[in-house]
Amino acid sequence: MDASAHTQAWLSESPTDLFGFSKSALGAGVQKFASGVLAPAIWEGYRRAGNPMCIAASETNPASLTRACEFVRAGGELMVDSGAFIWRSAPERTPWAKIVEVYRAISEAATVPVVFILPDVVGSQDKTLDALGTWGNAILSVIDRKHQALMPVQTGDMTPEVFVTKALALLKRPMDGLALPSNAAAFPPELIKHLARVPASVPHRLHFLGISRNSRGLQSRLIHLNSVWPDAVVSCDACEHRALVGD
Repeated sequence: MDASAHTQAWLSESPTDLFGFSKSALGAGVQKFASGVLAPAIWEGYRRAGNPMCIAASETNPASLTRACEFVRAGGELMVDSGAFIWRSAPERTPWAKIVEVYRAISEAATVPVVFILPDVVGSQDKTLDALGTWGNAILSVIDRKHQALMPVQTGDMTPEVFVTKALALLKRPMDGLALPSNAAAFPPELIKHLARVPASVPHRLHFLGISRNSRGLQSRLIHLNSVWPDAVVSCDACEHRALVGD
């Protein structure tokens, strides 16, 4: 049985193994950010619930940016993505200058650590390195060191450890962890073992982009991650409220 089949079999078995290892416990510490929240009504519902939220910087308008700044000023937990997923079919049109200014405003307003995602291009290692080389340091320069700057790891001809090493060489300050795409151009769970080979300077902080905390896909990824970074601080984001429309 290969590793993938073994993982699926394990997920189908009893929630606790002979050693008392619980799959539910594995995911219990994962922080979940609600994405797709820029609409005022959706934002207000999550804000009142005290739920961590995720916004796409490229999609903000003055009103939504003001709401985000007020939220982090009051201690709200926020993750800010560039919005590269939205521009995946036309990455050359990604409004990076605007994204830098949105990151700056939120960083300056925040009284608590915010998670920021560094530049990337969905599905392309080379274009991600180009975006990182052009805009990565500009973005890092406006992110206060109390915040977390996470770098997305795209897949391609380069192994993950080679890709991460090249990305590190482009940045003038250390990154605070990695982010793995889990929706479009998803990072395969079986490649997570390569995190054992990334430079030791990369903190064991990992965000799964675009996946629900309650999904089997996340459980599978956490099992792989536990074998290489058992001490990892983990989070994920997903737009879940759309599934409830009509209920």
